[in-house]
Order: sequence, then C-alpha cells, then structure tokens
Amino acid sequence: MATLHNYRLACPSGTFFRDGAVCHDCAGKLPVPAVRHGCYQESRVATVPAALVIGAYRPAWRSLVSAYVFISASQRDLLSGLRFPRDRIFVRHNLIPHQSVPEAPREPVVVYAGRLDEVKGLRLLMAAWDGYLSGPAGSGLRLVIAGTGPMHNELAAWASTRPSVEMAGQVDGRRCSELMSRARAVVVPSTWEETFGLVVVEAMAVGTPVIAAGHGSLVELINPGVDGVLFQPGNPAALSAAIADAGANPEQYEAFGDQARKTYEERFDPGRSLDHLLEIYRFAIAHPAVPADLGVQ
Repeated sequence: MATLHNYRLACPSGTFFRDGAVCHDCAGKLPVPAVRHGCYQESRVATVPAALVIGAYRPAWRSLVSAYVFISASQRDLLSGLRFPRDRIFVRHNLIPHQSVPEAPREPVVVYAGRLDEVKGLRLLMAAWDGYLSGPAGSGLRLVIAGTGPMHNELAAWASTRPSVEMAGQVDGRRCSELMSRARAVVVPSTWEETFGLVVVEAMAVGTPVIAAGHGSLVELINPGVDGVLFQPGNPAALSAAIADAGANPEQYEAFGDQARKTYEERFDPGRSLDHLLEIYRFAIAHPAVPADLGVQ
C-alpha cells in the first residue's frame, strides 16, 4: 500500500511547476523535458538521475503495490498517465483533527499560513495586497503572514514598508489555529496545483472561510459562495477583488465561516476518515499485489 503526497512519480520536482507557472510537460510520459529544463534543484545534472529513477521504477510501482492512495481526486487525475490498476486506486483526504471553535470575536484580518515559497503564491499575494491597498476600500483589513521559508527575507522587506502587514514568523499549531480562528478569512494563493491544501481544511475546522486559487485540489475542498471563495489562479486583480470583498462584507464572511465548519464536520470528519483508511488497509490485505496477477512477467 502506498500513499502519494506529491507528483514525484511523474515530475522530478514533485510540483508540476516550472519558471513561475504550472507545467505538465512530463505528465503521461517519461520526464525527458525535466532534464532539458533542469527541473530538479534547478540543475540538469541533478535532474538526470532523478528522471532515470522515475523511469526505471515505474514497472515496479504498477505491479507491486496493493493499494494506491491519492490525497485528492485532482492529484489522481493529474497522475493518471502512470497507468496504475484502476481497481487498486483510492482517494482519501488527509485527516485533520477536530478543533474547538473559540468564542473570541473575529478581527478584520486576512491570514496566510504556510511555507514561504514561490509555489505557494506569495508574490501573487504581495501584488494582490498592493492592489487592494490602492483600491477604494484598501484600509479596512490587515494581513498576517505566518510561516518561514526561502522567501522570508523578500517578504519581510516588502512588509516593512506596509503597516497593514504583519510577519508572524514560525508559529506552532496551537498559535496557527488561534490566528486562523480570529481571522475574517484565510488566503491560499498557491500558484502550483496543490495535491491537497491542508490549511484549507484546518481553517474550516475553526470556522473560518478560505479565499483560494481555483485549481488543483482546492476546487474540490471549497464550495464557492457557500463556505469560501475561489479566484482565478495567477490573477492578482482577482485576488485583490476577493480580499476587498472580505473587507466590505463581514456578515457574509461570518456566514461562510459557519458553513465552512459544517463542511468540515460533514466531509472531513476524523472518525470517518479513519474508517476509510481502515477499509483501504483491509482491501490491501485481502488483495495483495502479485506481479503475475497484474500481467507482469
């Protein structure tokens, strides 16, 4: 049994992302384009062995795994070119533990919580926030950025000239939940196609709606206009408009948050998630992968 958390079996970088944009050049085929572009560690030399390993072990992946667990339907579909046996494929979202919803009042804050990395859409967020600040309603919200990563210095320099932006740094899980639970909305501007989007469900668990890029797994986690908002991926103006809407309509976002908590309870209940995992284990035990059964000599 194997759970896949990224796109590594088809893309040496594991992200289907290159030169600031989504890239599917290696989907459904051997990752030759990745070698040409040096996608792994930005090096052709480093990419060659990574690509060779992907090609060499694909037959084993197709024949020796009892059950394949994808963490979203989107991830499953993007990796369909791997041609895994269909009857052994399962989709199971990551388990997010129950969180208590605090009684503390909401604040006029938008929170980003995650790794400070290019694929997470931080440059898009910076451009969108500047667009929001220059708009007619650009003074009602604050932006709190929690996390660390390779873009920390760039973000810190940008935030230092914008009083409405706070760099919270690396925070533990409890503090992160507290920040999200008090926020008007959590923003997930990812420019790569997230395989799951953990922070989306974490925000839902504390009753906070999410403003997210409308691609990858995020579109299957959020019901736009009901428990959150989706914006056009890679479009800073669209994200600015969504942020402005959150600032102008606190009652609407309170309603989104109430529904987000209900969505969490209905779709991401930890008990049902655990039951599903046990079902997959039972299947894997009852149907062990035998190469001869799968047509492998």
